[in-house]
Amino acid sequence: MYVAIFLSENIFLNVVLNVLALEFIANLDDALIHTFISRIYDHSTVSLAILQIDYSVNEDDEFWAESNSSKRAVREKLKTDNKNNLIWMLLTSSSSGLGLLGRLQDGRECVNSFSLQIGILDWFTISDEEIIQNGALFMEGTSDGIWAHCVSKQQRALLFKHYPEVTINRPWFGCVNVAGMGLRHSHVDFIAHILNNNTDALSLDASENNFGDDAVMTLFEKLEHNKTLKKINLANCYITNQCAIAIADSLRRNTSLRHCWLSNNFEI
Repeated sequence: MYVAIFLSENIFLNVVLNVLALEFIANLDDALIHTFISRIYDHSTVSLAILQIDYSVNEDDEFWAESNSSKRAVREKLKTDNKNNLIWMLLTSSSSGLGLLGRLQDGRECVNSFSLQIGILDWFTISDEEIIQNGALFMEGTSDGIWAHCVSKQQRALLFKHYPEVTINRPWFGCVNVAGMGLRHSHVDFIAHILNNNTDALSLDASENNFGDDAVMTLFEKLEHNKTLKKINLANCYITNQCAIAIADSLRRNTSLRHCWLSNNFEI
């Protein structure tokens, strides 16, 4: 059960483990941790994951039935809260956390063992293969500030292709560039969500994708009331005359969209 994010970068891992242990025990300031890490990697953060918990009691019928919280609530709180004492409670408490060091009311220990991994998340060194394999986990440990300033446009496009549901609520601005990513109809709703919910997203480059008529017409239907998008590039997206006529009709109703490129769609 993931409660945070882990990256398999193990350089200085022993030092990081010691510092994190001190943070929990002595309640050291988070700034000290981030200062220490920034001396090793620019724009990096410590990332923590509990990969597996082996409960010694029945997890659903005993542990969570006796708990004052729920698995979902604890996981969400661990993702959003950054107060050391609360994190410690959420990890260890049997009444309001995961019970890693807790006991039930009858005295039984809750957990036999758990797998913990700690690493360093650095978007400047992450490979495309790592993003494809673990992108959703990486996003759990990435703030909106890191997303805006350290995650490249190519990385955002790759994350969107493989994990659209975890990228749509991030801030998007300027040109939303997902060109040549092999996107399909299933991505259209997510693209529309990004464009309709980010007023700073002024253009879309979705060229070189295998959309076809149905996907593109769906996209324009969902963008009908968008007042901030200025440009769309749908070159080489396998659309036909029928779709082009529908786009033209949509453009008559959407007066804010100024440019729409449909070149290299050879059936137009």
